Amino acid sequence: MPGSASPTACHGGARSPGRSAFAPWLLALAATVLPAAPAGAADGYRFTWLEPFGGHDLAQVTAINSRGDVVGYLYGGERGLEGAIWWHDGRRTAFGNVQALASNASGTVLLWTDQAAWTWSAGQLAPLQWNGYSRVYDLNDAGTVVGSSPLGNSMVPTRWDGGVARTLPSPGLWWSEASAINDDGLIAGYITSAAGVQRPALWRNDELIELPLPEGFWGGAWNVGSSGVAVGSIRGLLENGLTGEPRAAFWDGDGLHELETVGSWSVASAISAAGVVVGGSTAQPGRGFSAMWVDGAFVDPSRFLDPALVAAGWGLVTTEDINDAGQIVGNAHDGTTGRGVGFIMTPVPEPGSFALLLAGLAVLARRRRAVLTAPAVRSERRPRGARLKAS
Repeated sequence: MPGSASPTACHGGARSPGRSAFAPWLLALAATVLPAAPAGAADGYRFTWLEPFGGHDLAQVTAINSRGDVVGYLYGGERGLEGAIWWHDGRRTAFGNVQALASNASGTVLLWTDQAAWTWSAGQLAPLQWNGYSRVYDLNDAGTVVGSSPLGNSMVPTRWDGGVARTLPSPGLWWSEASAINDDGLIAGYITSAAGVQRPALWRNDELIELPLPEGFWGGAWNVGSSGVAVGSIRGLLENGLTGEPRAAFWDGDGLHELETVGSWSVASAISAAGVVVGGSTAQPGRGFSAMWVDGAFVDPSRFLDPALVAAGWGLVTTEDINDAGQIVGNAHDGTTGRGVGFIMTPVPEPGSFALLLAGLAVLARRRRAVLTAPAVRSERRPRGARLKAS
């Protein structure tokens, strides 16, 4: 990082020396055993609650990896962001004034502020090559990080290998970003064409693959799964030049497919190997934006909450991510304390019998909806072996 010393993580509550304008201090607390989760799992999923601690008002989770490790951050009411958290192996590790955006199976955590970014592993911080207001979003098991970097008045999709930045192909004149990467190195994101249209995109071996869109639509691929299918959202272009509300969608080997939108908008953010999609929706006004889809049909995740918790005022606010084991993470409102808490939804039973539960939900969903798949828009260049995947 230009003009600053590299920060170092410290254990046992000690502050890092060398705090600077470019490198806020990072604090790694000694791993602490998590408190027991409240009882009350509903049929289908077991809930584990990730509570705020140390006087914080809110614990916000952002992602889960293949091992079931979760990252997020803490808020202190009017004090705002107060640190990143990595929940792993039944313990938690806290960092200083940064956000934790992702982690991988090797125990590497991606940390970010608007002035710098690092990967953290085994107590060691490694800074990423930075160019002004860069942004990072994800990393895979190989340690490759993706995001965007400034170029003139625009942003260009960027990958970091070993901390060294390299831009990905894009039109180059408009805002474009890489938003996710899978363990095969396939990158998802979006580009903005010279005509000013935002289009979903993939990069395979640094080669740009533009994903199909209907005429008059914008879109973005916000994630890509282990199957190689991209997920995200599309939105129509209105007569006044503005865009309409987003609708959740995915792109597989047969083209573009739309997920069921219940309410005014929906966005897909992640998908499991079994094809369960999570994201956001206005399907439940006043109750948050959590959403999941089974076989393309909307399912309200709150149906899996213990009725006693619902009666006490608990609610699922967001569903952020899902791994290939089917574990879902998101954020909830604790009706007892009024605090925000993170959660992990683990399939019960796991995983074979759970597939039967999903199949039953899919049958019920199909009975109450018409077919919502958009006419297939095929691309001559698309990921091989693609199946359902969403973001």
